[in-house]
Parts: sequence; structure tokens; C-alpha cells
Amino acid sequence: MKRADCPTASPWQVADPVVLENGVLRLFVDPAFGGEIRSLQDVGTGTQLLMQTPWQEAALQHRRTGFSFDSEQSMLEWWARYGGGMQAMFPHAGIAEPDNGFNHPFHGEACVQRWNIVDRSPHTICMTTNLLTAPLQAQRTIRLDGEHIFIRDHLKNKSTRPVLYMFLYHPAFGRPFLDPTCTIATSARKFTYDPVFLAECSALGSPLEWPFARTANAGRMRLDRPPEYGTGEFTFGWLSEFGAEPWYEICNPGLGIGLRISWSSGLLSHAWMLRDSAGSQGYPWHGDSYTFAIEPATCASGGDERKKRTLMPGETADLDFNLEILRDRRSGQSWERQNG
Repeated sequence: MKRADCPTASPWQVADPVVLENGVLRLFVDPAFGGEIRSLQDVGTGTQLLMQTPWQEAALQHRRTGFSFDSEQSMLEWWARYGGGMQAMFPHAGIAEPDNGFNHPFHGEACVQRWNIVDRSPHTICMTTNLLTAPLQAQRTIRLDGEHIFIRDHLKNKSTRPVLYMFLYHPAFGRPFLDPTCTIATSARKFTYDPVFLAECSALGSPLEWPFARTANAGRMRLDRPPEYGTGEFTFGWLSEFGAEPWYEICNPGLGIGLRISWSSGLLSHAWMLRDSAGSQGYPWHGDSYTFAIEPATCASGGDERKKRTLMPGETADLDFNLEILRDRRSGQSWERQNG
């Protein structure tokens, strides 16, 4: 992706989602709440490609901009406001924990704060936000180009001291796009169970060679296909060792649609992975969960590899996330890109 800095214009704020559409893809971006991508639709088939939570309508009604100062309640509040889609977590991701002199709430601040629009066109939006929990500024550009979505996040330390941070792209997939016939491929070589959320599985030994994982009774299972709905499975951990070109693909042969997601190597060294098929029985899923996610991140979700990075005074960092639609052209055995 070419560098697409936001112009230095006076920002304005909006309450409603911004629609980006090019005849192929339709994006609903919500600057008023985290700058998140609330929805991604394939225009030709009308297929919703991102997971939408069963309580999405209630989540949108109960949303309020801003993070919770009560770190013990921040996870419950975050889930109550979560409607699915895709977020970016910054300067923190995962469970609440302290650093930089502040007890960061679950999934951090940026994904629940208001972002200001500084540039907008039918195919592009550029937004900025200044954080309160850390002296950091973020600038996000989202651009549609044919069957591609390009996202760049530009981070800056505005202070005169080093600042710790984490960054996580948080796309989640669900029905109707996700079903047990989907195939999943990645350039990652290793999968590791999260030692906090799945301590029993982690104790069986990891990392494991992709696409295998162990069940609690030490049996093996494959991770390259989603489970059947309602199995009660909950698998959470991270992928690593992506090589020079980190990527993964999810393809649905019945719909003839696939997604290839890639990102900049270096800072985004890991990717958190979740498989949940009625494994979340408590609030707010109540057994109605069916989702799969691979989430590029600057560190692992837990264990010794959960280490925050540092931005020195005045230092900046650029992170790129790219999504590409793949089509089953029915003329051969492989999925094709737009120009494939």
C-alpha cells in the first residue's frame, strides 16, 4: 500500500457510520465508535463477510463512546457494546493489566473512542484520534480498490518519554460466510495455546505444527477447517513463524467466495486465533457463538511472548493490513484473485 497520509485539515465528527462502496465491496465504518469496520458485504452476492453478534442490535443501542476506568468491569462492558465486525486494539489488547502508570481496560482505548474524520471520498476514509490512557496519537486510512481493502495505521508517541504499547487487528468471521466446509490456509508454521484461557491444553505441550492442535484428552485435531456448529469447542491461542510474508486465507466453496488477509511483517509478529462453536456459554453469548478469527498482533496473547513494544519520544510506526476477495471461477481447481 502506498503511503496515504491524511491531509492537514480541520476534523469533523459524525454520529452515523460512513459507507464506502465501489460496486464490488460495501464497507460500514463507524468513526464515532473506535473507527471500526462494522460490516463488510460482497455486493454481487449480498454476503456479509464479517461476524455479526446475536446481540448486535442491543449492542448498538447501549453504546457509549469511551473506555471504562473500572478495569474489573471493562471486559463485561466491552462485550456488551460489541456487535462484531473488525476493530483495531491500541495501546492495549486482551485482559486488563497495568503499564505506563495506568491500569489499561480490556482491549484498550482506541477501539471504543471517537475518531475524527479528516478526509473522505466514496472509496477512502482517513481518521485520527488522540489517546488519554497513553500519550499516543493514531491515524487510520481505509481504502477500497477493486476487490481489495487497504488499511494503514500510523502511530506516534507525542511525549518526551518512552511509551509501551500493543496493537491488534481484530477481524471476526461468522455465518453465513463461515461454515464447516470452509478451508483455512496460512503461512504460519506454529500454533500455541493461550496458557491463561486454556491452561489444561497448554500443559499438554506447545507450540504445535500448523494445522494441528491437541484436545484436552491429548487427542489431535485439525485447525484448517471450522468446526460444526454447536460442538462446544473453544480454542484460543496464537499463530507464529509466518516468514517474510504473513498471510492467511478463508475460502467458502459453496458460496464461491474467499478472503486473503495479509499484513506488514516485523511489528506484527504474531496472530491471535479463536475458534468458538457454542463454547462460550456465559454472558453475552449464551451458547450461540459460532466464529473464527485470526488477528495480526504485535505480540502473543499470553505467556512469555506477550511483550509490549516501545515507541521512543517522537517515534512513529506504520502498520498495514490488507484484505483481498478471492473468487472460485469454476474453471479450474484453484481460487483466483481479481487479476489472477
